[in-house]
Amino acid sequence: MSSSTSRFVALIAGIAMTIGSASPVPAQDKPLSAQESDPRVMGWMQGFPPPADKIITQPDSVYFSFPRLRWSVCHLREFLPTGEISRGLGAPIALDYLPPAEFADMRQAIDALTFTPINGEAEMT
Repeated sequence: MSSSTSRFVALIAGIAMTIGSASPVPAQDKPLSAQESDPRVMGWMQGFPPPADKIITQPDSVYFSFPRLRWSVCHLREFLPTGEISRGLGAPIALDYLPPAEFADMRQAIDALTFTPINGEAEMT
């Protein structure tokens, strides 16, 4: 992933978290299960036009809050403008791949990395 793409993804994630944390959504007594929060079960954006209380839109501050988040992530492209990015006029360039033996060595090196999670005590791979 290019650095500009990484920065864009980080920016979008930051904006989403900021908007989601500021949304005035009432607290629930018990979290919804995966089945209960299924967008089809919830009725988000179904029918034409969808009922007013089932519409999810981008300017609305709750589009990135649970449980609307499940529908929003799958339809993010409908919220944010997209554009075609040309690869240029030159001929395509083949990607370089590691030979199988070097790939296996690289995979073993990656699998050997360890870290301790934040607030964790045990190392993980």
